[in-house]
Amino acid sequence: MKKLFFTSLFICFGLIASAADYTVTSVIYSGNGSAVNYWINNGGDEAETLTEVELEGTVTPTAVNCLQMTRVQNEGSEWHGIGFDLTSLNTNLAAGTQIAMWVKKDLAENVKLELQFSDGSSTILSDLKWVNGDNSWTYLVFDFSEAENQTSTISNLYVQLHTGGSDGETATIQVTGIRKGFNLEEPTEISEETESKMEVYSQGGNLYVSGEATFSVYDISGNVVANFEAGNNVVKLNKGLYIVQSGSEIVKTTVE
Repeated sequence: MKKLFFTSLFICFGLIASAADYTVTSVIYSGNGSAVNYWINNGGDEAETLTEVELEGTVTPTAVNCLQMTRVQNEGSEWHGIGFDLTSLNTNLAAGTQIAMWVKKDLAENVKLELQFSDGSSTILSDLKWVNGDNSWTYLVFDFSEAENQTSTISNLYVQLHTGGSDGETATIQVTGIRKGFNLEEPTEISEETESKMEVYSQGGNLYVSGEATFSVYDISGNVVANFEAGNNVVKLNKGLYIVQSGSEIVKTTVE
């Protein structure tokens, strides 16, 4: 039997997303290979590429990968982006009027979202969101609560970025943690060591959690699979990666 044990010290650096802050109705891209048929909208330019690459640093508690797009800047007025086929989600704006994501860029300037609907409804373009100029991760929330077509099924989502310039330089864009729902608040920032009050381990297909506070367990798509009261608790789970959270404290563990 394999036993994974997390004891008194849990250290976390950088930005992490507190899963309790979210009410998620659809995960479009989690950063764990959970993508809905993504592709690049490049207008046929062979110089543009889209790949899934390993995430450097901690952005969300579950993301280990991100989608990375590169393009050579040769048309300063052009928008370029990553598209998602959302037909299989069978979802609409009424099920969650906000879309949130993490974005990182170097030469790109700003971001907008374009939605298309399966009934042929007109495209909705969101308001623009500016990304950081220092090549760091930025958390963006797009609000569609006032948009039309609330009950129409979303067929396609395009994350579009204005890359600017005609200097022949290569712009790099990274996106991860795209999700749709209500009240997608900005994640908690934790930049110092946190003393853990939890003990978490897995054994024989069971997840054991103990401590002095309540806990929630999430799968890699951000869905709640269990809630624990303070004390000693156990739950039977399928094999896979899980996130255990109590307040601002987050522990990753694997059930085998």
